[in-house]
Amino acid sequence: RWYRLDSSKRQVINRVFSNIGKSIAAYERTLQPESSRFDRFVEALEKKGEREALSLMSESELLGARLFVDEQRTQCLQCHNGPLLSNGGFHNIGTGVFQGAAMDFGRVFGLQAALMDEFNCYGKYSDADRDECHHLNYLSKDPHQGLQGAFKVPTLRYLDQTAPYFHDGRFDTLAEVIDYYVSPPTEGRNAVHELRPLELSSKEKSALIAFLKLFSPSAKQ
Repeated sequence: RWYRLDSSKRQVINRVFSNIGKSIAAYERTLQPESSRFDRFVEALEKKGEREALSLMSESELLGARLFVDEQRTQCLQCHNGPLLSNGGFHNIGTGVFQGAAMDFGRVFGLQAALMDEFNCYGKYSDADRDECHHLNYLSKDPHQGLQGAFKVPTLRYLDQTAPYFHDGRFDTLAEVIDYYVSPPTEGRNAVHELRPLELSSKEKSALIAFLKLFSPSAKQ
């Protein structure tokens, strides 16, 4: 039915659709995440000193924080860094689905879809000059980059409110997520990924989860 419309009518509809999208995007850019206990910890560390800051966290949360920043023990900071706790990149952690009814190859096809989309930054519905389209201008199209099974790194903010986890919602709890990182896939196509197995005790797993919950505004004082 869409393609039976006159092309001029389709363009009018697309223009309205894109303008609504721009309005929503402009509003969303004004939104700031609520302050979390982790934000208050950082603020105390900067303004009141280490002793005052450390008093805001439990022993388990402090252990989790040390694990989070320990690049020899974990790889958390490799992807989850910056104010949004995401590097905004795409990484392969072995979660691609390469067969069955719910196949999802990740960025390898998503990249092509973005480049072909008439609503992208290069398209006629964009208000940006071409040199302002930084995401497309500096987009890596290297076919050897391993785009199959690569998905965008999500923020860790509001983590206790964003279950289920991973791109396809395969895990209901953070404990399941941590167990996945402890024992990533070793067989099949998903055996090729960026992870290395983590050696964490039960106490350390619980501590890491306790720390991750500090990124949510709802975390208890």
